[in-house]
Amino acid sequence: MTETRPDPSEMQTSIADAARALREGRPIGLPTDTQYALAADVQNPAAVSAVYELKQRPRSERSPVFLPDFDWLPRVAACDDERVLELARRVWPGAVTLILPLHPQFETTATEDTVAVRIPDHEIARAVLDEFGGPLTGTSANRSGQPAALTADEVSRQLGGDLPVLGAGGKMPAGLPSTMLDCTGPKPRVLRRGAQWPPDAGDFLFEAWGLTEAALASDD
Repeated sequence: MTETRPDPSEMQTSIADAARALREGRPIGLPTDTQYALAADVQNPAAVSAVYELKQRPRSERSPVFLPDFDWLPRVAACDDERVLELARRVWPGAVTLILPLHPQFETTATEDTVAVRIPDHEIARAVLDEFGGPLTGTSANRSGQPAALTADEVSRQLGGDLPVLGAGGKMPAGLPSTMLDCTGPKPRVLRRGAQWPPDAGDFLFEAWGLTEAALASDD
């Protein structure tokens, strides 16, 4: 089944309702370019707690964060390495999550010390992020330990029918999680391989750090 991507202008009511729920501290089910996500205001401790309760996820497991746009990156993460910033520009929006030091002035209970961030490449997710106007949790919309939810129905089955879910996204095209790249050390390192990333990203990693894909996967 192929994912359908409707024009966000045709679903302004749903997007506005989703943003309203987020401002009220309620989580929502959000279609993305990989899987459905359980999104909530990442700066609202009660909303973040609701995400963990719905997922039945240990609080020791940190939540990824979706950014509305690139301008949010220096507000959420502390990164002054121009190579990492250029990497972010090349892979976003897209299914690549970068792990960076958490900005000391960005307050959230979804993570600590480091933050896993990305901008999803999906019209509905981007429209909701724009309408809400701030970062959201980007954890998968499923019970911990259960298969990823790739449709709105699967989200409701796992997390309950009371959760607002934007269902017009169809079936998610990838089904895989994003590729996760740790950029907190002297060189980037792949922690998880997921959905395919932009072809020129590997070339840039080689140019900027001299890293091949094999080297990226190494702990050396």
